[in-house]
Amino acid sequence: SHNEGFGPPPKKWKGVCEGGQNFTCNDKLIGDRVYATEVGDSSPSAGDIIGHGTHTASIAAGNAIKDASFYYVARGTVRGAVPSARIAVYKVCSSGEEDCYSHDILAGFDDAIADGVDILSLSMGDWATVFYKDPYAIGSFHAIEKDVLTSQGAGNTGPSQQTVLSTAPWVFTVGATITDRHLVTKIVLGNRKTLVGNGVNAFNLSGTKFPLVYGDNVSNGKCVNASV
Repeated sequence: SHNEGFGPPPKKWKGVCEGGQNFTCNDKLIGDRVYATEVGDSSPSAGDIIGHGTHTASIAAGNAIKDASFYYVARGTVRGAVPSARIAVYKVCSSGEEDCYSHDILAGFDDAIADGVDILSLSMGDWATVFYKDPYAIGSFHAIEKDVLTSQGAGNTGPSQQTVLSTAPWVFTVGATITDRHLVTKIVLGNRKTLVGNGVNAFNLSGTKFPLVYGDNVSNGKCVNASV
C-alpha cells in the first residue's frame, strides 16, 4: 500500500484531514486542508483535478516504485527526493490557471506552519513583484521565521533574463535542468539506412513495413486538436 512502513504521524503534528470527495488520508498522506474550491463543487476536496500537485508531491516525497518505465523505455526504480517523508496537502488553487488568490495562499502558509510541517514545497508562483505585495514572499518569510524552509519553483519561462518567479532571498529556488540522456526512436528505411530522432514510439511496430509519405498528403496531417 502507499503508506506501507509508516507508523502514526509524529506527535508534533497538529494538522487535520478534511477529506472530501474521493480523498482520504493515511500514514503517508497525513493531512489536507482546502481553501480553493472548483466551480459548482458542492463537496470541497483536496483531490487533484489536473495531476500537477500529485506529480510535484511525488518528486518531493514519492515512494520507491520498481520497474517503472515510459512505454517500456528507461526502465528502472523511480522515487522522490525523500521517500521517508510524509505529505500534507494545502489546496490553495482551483484548476483554473488564474484561480490562486492571495488570501488562500496566505491562509495555507499560516496553517501549514501551525500544523508543524518541516518543509513547504511550492510548484507555483507569479511574476516577481515587490516582496510586500507578493503572497509567496510574505508567507515564506513567516515560515522561515519559524524555521520552516520554503522550496519554490523558479518558473517555466527561462532561460532568458529576469524570468525567475521566486526571488525572495529566504526562499530555496529550484530551477529546471536537463540531462545528457535522450529517448529516441529509430526508423529503418527500405535502403537499410536508419533515421534517429528524439521521441518515444509507444506502439509495437517491430518488423512491420509502412510507406514513407509526406505528412501534408495524409488525413489529419496537421494533427490539430481532436483530429487524431
